[in-house]
Amino acid sequence: MKKNLFAISMMTLVGLYVLLSVIIVGLFIVLELPVHQGILISIIVIVIQFLISPFLTDLSMKWFYHAKFGAELPDYLNKFIQEECTKYNMKTPRIEY
Repeated sequence: MKKNLFAISMMTLVGLYVLLSVIIVGLFIVLELPVHQGILISIIVIVIQFLISPFLTDLSMKWFYHAKFGAELPDYLNKFIQEECTKYNMKTPRIEY
């Protein structure tokens, strides 16, 4: 089930990046500019978007859901994390506040 969801998510992400690239390259074709520059700009835009997306996600969580990232985890979440790590013989992750 998780592999299927991962595949669907990856296909969606790749599809959106391809669509963005097609739009940018299409604009370069319409404006009669060199296509290789359009491809280069597409790659640059995609890399920048990929790098800043975690910050945009945190910002939207703060604005729309009033998430507080500096707050302590509730006891039931700490207990859940401990149980899952023990169950799968994993090292307990360090959670930064």
